[in-house]
Amino acid sequence: VAVGVAAIYRAVPGAERAVQLVGGVFLLYLGVDALRSAESDRPSPAGGGVREGFLVNALNPQVALFFLAFLPGFAAGGAGGDGGTSIAVLGATYAALTALYLGGVAVVADGAADVLRSERTGRWLDRVAGGILLLIGAWVLTG
Repeated sequence: VAVGVAAIYRAVPGAERAVQLVGGVFLLYLGVDALRSAESDRPSPAGGGVREGFLVNALNPQVALFFLAFLPGFAAGGAGGDGGTSIAVLGATYAALTALYLGGVAVVADGAADVLRSERTGRWLDRVAGGILLLIGAWVLTG
């Protein structure tokens, strides 16, 4: 995915800005949604966090820029090697390490679940997160 997005950024002028605008609007949506959920008692939809997490990561231009800067040095395929294989191995390694890291975060968060599930703490966290997301979304849109 990162290689394809990086290639699109190079080939299509303005594609990076378009992704930045979509990402900024999405961050604003997440911020408003967090602020609204701080005032309601409705439960979160099952799997909603996974969907939102995927979209945030997919729309983050810094991820594509990282891979654009980092991977070409490994894609040369020196001595007759296959650069595509190197990129695939690096991508799989990145995915595995990310899954391990986020799995660890999930275990730690599960340990703090009782505190985080209290209504008062939840509303406070939603308000803070919503405000931060609104600020970041506005910054992305103006940057």
